[in-house]
Amino acid sequence: MKKTLKLITFSTILLMLAGSFFSCGEKEQQVEDLLFEIYTLSPTGSNPDCEWTNLNYDNRLIIINSDEKMKEYVDCKGGDYSEIDFSKHTLLLTNGCTNYGIEKIVSLVQHYGDNKYILDVEITLNDAGVIERWALALLVEKLDKDCIIELKVQMIRN
Repeated sequence: MKKTLKLITFSTILLMLAGSFFSCGEKEQQVEDLLFEIYTLSPTGSNPDCEWTNLNYDNRLIIINSDEKMKEYVDCKGGDYSEIDFSKHTLLLTNGCTNYGIEKIVSLVQHYGDNKYILDVEITLNDAGVIERWALALLVEKLDKDCIIELKVQMIRN
């Protein structure tokens, strides 16, 4: 009886140790939605002559962390665009092209840990048979320069 009790106790301890070993190896990936603000070049309409430039409209993502890089993608005919404090923020500029009209664009930025992010853009299309270019700029809190951001663009016909 004592031998059986010792064997059961030993087996239980062994199973507990094995369980804790394997559970430490499998980290549960926590997903966190990032807060963002949609950025417009002239939010008050004070300078409607600013526009995005040097975009290929090929569903790509441009990460902007400085005024110098921002100036590569903005063209203003007079005045200047809305300032960004790049010591506190990063601008995620994405763009593309559709074969239909755009009804709405919804986006979500998620952090998956270890400097990995996903920018999910969902574009609802309407029945207008026109080629339409789109650009979306999201202002997020400052991201590390070595972060990895995956862009996912989904087109939905309404």
